[in-house]
Amino acid sequence: MTATTGTPNHFSVTGSRGNVTTITTYSTVTASLSRTLTYYDTGNVNQSQDVNGQLTTYTYGACGNSFVTNVSMSLSLSKSAIWNCTGGVPTSSTDENGKVSYFNFTSDPYF
Repeated sequence: MTATTGTPNHFSVTGSRGNVTTITTYSTVTASLSRTLTYYDTGNVNQSQDVNGQLTTYTYGACGNSFVTNVSMSLSLSKSAIWNCTGGVPTSSTDENGKVSYFNFTSDPYF
C-alpha cells in the first residue's frame, strides 16, 4: 500500500482493504495469465501490471485525491484529465496523442 498526502479527512489504514491484488485467467486447464494491482491507502489503484508485464501508474490529485488526473502507460504513453470538484465531472481530458477534449456541463439542471 502506498501512502497518500493531502487527502481530506483521511486516516492511514494498516492491513488489507479487501481490494483484489491478482486477477488470473485460465486459457486451458494448465495455462494461465495473471494481472496484478497495487493500491494507495485510500483504496484507489496505484499501479496495474498486465499479463505481458507492462506497468500502468495512476495519479490522483483532483478534488482531494478523489479523481485520477494522470495515467502513465508503457511506451511513454499517458493520458490526463482536469476535474470540476463542485460537480465531480471532468472539464477536459488529453488522450495518448496529446489531443484535448473539453466538456461543458453548464446546461445540466442537476449541476
